[in-house]
Amino acid sequence: MFAVCVLVACSPPPRPKLAPERDAPDSAKPVAPRSGKQFPAAPAGFATANLVALYGGELTAYTLVGGTLKATGTTTLVKVAKGDEDEVLMLGIGHGAWADRDHLFVTIGKREVVMVTATEITEVSIPNEDTFKTPKPPPGPDGIELDAGDPTGSGDIPFTGLIVTRGEAWWAACPWGLAVDGFHCRNYVNARLWPTAKVTVDAPPLTPIKSSWPSSIPGYTVKTIDPKSITCESLPGKKVTITADYDPTQEIESVHWVSTSPPRLLVKYGHADLADIVPDSFTLHDGCTQAPLVTGGHAVPGPGGWWISTIGADQVVYRFSEHVGQFPYHARVWLRP
Repeated sequence: MFAVCVLVACSPPPRPKLAPERDAPDSAKPVAPRSGKQFPAAPAGFATANLVALYGGELTAYTLVGGTLKATGTTTLVKVAKGDEDEVLMLGIGHGAWADRDHLFVTIGKREVVMVTATEITEVSIPNEDTFKTPKPPPGPDGIELDAGDPTGSGDIPFTGLIVTRGEAWWAACPWGLAVDGFHCRNYVNARLWPTAKVTVDAPPLTPIKSSWPSSIPGYTVKTIDPKSITCESLPGKKVTITADYDPTQEIESVHWVSTSPPRLLVKYGHADLADIVPDSFTLHDGCTQAPLVTGGHAVPGPGGWWISTIGADQVVYRFSEHVGQFPYHARVWLRP
């Protein structure tokens, strides 16, 4: 929301109430010591890589060469067999993101985080679990008692663990919430790990860094007809209808343009889950053509025209409309911002 002043003096809007903060660490809640692990050098080519991928415990840098991604170097972050997804999930390996173009943060175990740069791989200290413990809040207006959460931040409560925002890396935990149809956190404790330390208590959830696609481009008009249909018009009178017809309950979740030249329209489909449509498939079209060029599962936008889709058992990487590489489904792939 923007405040507009016209020929009069405007008083500044009231400042929002901020969550309590304290410098970290403090003497009462010390930072957990580093493990003393030694890490190898970053993979060759990391400084200029377009993306990096973690498969098992091996981190590989890739650069776009002649329209195809080529591996430039590999290093082992943690010893895990490729394809052993059970161990990866059990140990909490492979969560993370780029904080900026030069700093990648990745979990290599429960409550273990490393920062990868072109010059080195270093362990990042996470505050002691006591930092994330808070007194039990009183019951709300409804009189419902809160349930204990997970002060480690290494469980499966949403928006906990390693959270990477623009220019910052955090560790978040949820000490209290409601265990109804999953766990709904009532208050978070967020500890900034990098670039400087800070702890925020009784805080809202952090928003991880994300990319997005444009929803419109010049010369094309897309309109929603009903939950299952859209029209796409490129020239006056030249209009096509695209319909969600995989099954009777499928609906169109959103439409995006992944490329302007050539024009590539991405239509995402999904199924209703409570109040939302959860996307689970897509079609990619050449402008306003009805027949798709590509169909697939999930599609996730990346920076600078890059994006990733799941097609069969693979993750397929695109640069605008061009297929430039693919990875096993269980690999973690991070597109450089």
